[in-house]
Amino acid sequence: MPVIAKIFASVVMLGIAIHTVLVATWVAPSNQISQAIGHDRLTNYIQPFFTQNWSIFAPNPWSTDVIFEVRAAVADPQTGEVATTDWANLTAGENTSVLWNVSAPRTAHLTRRTVDSLHSARDEMTDGQLDWIETDFQQVPLDDLETALLNEDNDETWYIDEYMAQEVAAVYIATAYAQHTWDGEIQAIQISTGTREVPDYEDRHTETLDEVEPDWYYYGWRQPAELTDEELELFTQYLVEDGSAQ
Repeated sequence: MPVIAKIFASVVMLGIAIHTVLVATWVAPSNQISQAIGHDRLTNYIQPFFTQNWSIFAPNPWSTDVIFEVRAAVADPQTGEVATTDWANLTAGENTSVLWNVSAPRTAHLTRRTVDSLHSARDEMTDGQLDWIETDFQQVPLDDLETALLNEDNDETWYIDEYMAQEVAAVYIATAYAQHTWDGEIQAIQISTGTREVPDYEDRHTETLDEVEPDWYYYGWRQPAELTDEELELFTQYLVEDGSAQ
């Protein structure tokens, strides 16, 4: 074998070995190796191109459908009058891009993953914290919401951190969609999320998913996110791929 071929083969084998170790470290429980490498470094490498999930070994079809809706308070550029738009279902557009598509874009899971994480964090919250989530914060920074949630329960904070990260993401998604969809100045945005159980397989001929009434969760009005022109341009691709502009 030529020397150049040996060098190339060695580099490829070394790369495969490193990749295998990193993936194994990622899926394994926290250990000294993963701590030495650093969680952030592993996350930056594995996601978004090498995401590992146990469902690849034991596929489990979704039994719950989720919904992400957004509406906005929009000021007319001529009169300044503020009107509230109708609710827009972004998840419906994502579902359209997935149906019969074996190579659906990763953005087809954007709102679904956001909703799943929001609901998981909500499940850990007290009634007082859930009340704060439904409170309007369009006149004050979103950081004030985090402070209010922490003041309700200082013993546990991990689920509050997770919730706030997902709420910020939801506000960004809602703001980008609103700016692309509705004419005028976006004064505030609001999201609602829903969940509903997929009908049993035995009932597939008599009941459809659309006939199942969702359980809705509402969130207060929020200040729109400050988005750059580049971020808005990137979001255009989401609208094209998922059909959410409809």
